[in-house]
Amino acid sequence: MLATDTNPRALALAAATARLNGQTWDLRRGSLYDPVPNERFDLIVSNPPFIVGEGEQRFAYRDSGIAGDGLCQALVGGVREHLNPGGTAQLLANWIVREDSDWRARVGDWVTGTGCHAWVVQREIADPAEYVGLWLKDSGEADQGGGSSTVAELTSRWLDYFDRERISGIGMGVITLRRVDSAEPQVTLDEITGPDEDVTGAEAAAFLARRDWVVRTGDAELLGSRLSLSPAAVLEMRALAGHQGWTTVLRLLRRAGGPGATLQLDEWGQALLGGCTGEVPLQLQIDLLAAAHGLDADALTAAVLPSIRVGITRGLLHPVTT
Repeated sequence: MLATDTNPRALALAAATARLNGQTWDLRRGSLYDPVPNERFDLIVSNPPFIVGEGEQRFAYRDSGIAGDGLCQALVGGVREHLNPGGTAQLLANWIVREDSDWRARVGDWVTGTGCHAWVVQREIADPAEYVGLWLKDSGEADQGGGSSTVAELTSRWLDYFDRERISGIGMGVITLRRVDSAEPQVTLDEITGPDEDVTGAEAAAFLARRDWVVRTGDAELLGSRLSLSPAAVLEMRALAGHQGWTTVLRLLRRAGGPGATLQLDEWGQALLGGCTGEVPLQLQIDLLAAAHGLDADALTAAVLPSIRVGITRGLLHPVTT
């Protein structure tokens, strides 16, 4: 294992951890990819000093000395050159959300420019005041006064920077990249905030594999596939009372513990997915459903295929292999 850090104390503690576990790690001091200029890896993970600020480096564990979200942008921008083909990187990051803008456009530009497949998940968005308070408390400055500067001065300077840059929020999340050297990389940008929807390494790898299968599988092959509903899938329904009784207004399929594993259905999608037991091809299921309800099979096929693709990508449906 090779690990890098700008802080010599962090490297010393890592060396001690390795010795306690009877291991030897290659530990190098330096910023970003400087310690590995000509090396490539199958896996890169990073928890960098990603705090968004004006560039002052008060604490090495949180402040990079680079203004805004420039460190995270640079980390993403350089990842392709340090991944082996098929290699994966998973990075914790914070990013700027400016007034009247969508975070997906900013971070989407970062990841699309790498040529890597990407899955970006925003786990939380904080307004500037909450963000400043969080990190002043985390560093202990809120309790100790921050040395020669008062907490009020630190807060004012930080918030003034956000005002000048028109920053209305700071996104916090995880970026997963896989090197494929594609002119049209697959990029998904999600906002997933559930407490039980953590993006683990295993979940990220499974998502990328499922999405890759969906992209390379044409409609004819998909219709010939046998699909099985995830055993962890649960259907949630909401209905409104009216003069004619209850009217269903929402059908939501959810996979417990799966980040972003939800799919909204209509009544035909509900019936179709409920019959996905892996025993018959999807096309036969659609034909039988259409015949039972007097529907046009071609129209039903066109209507349900997009949901089927989303369901597979999100791990709600699984192709059955023999």
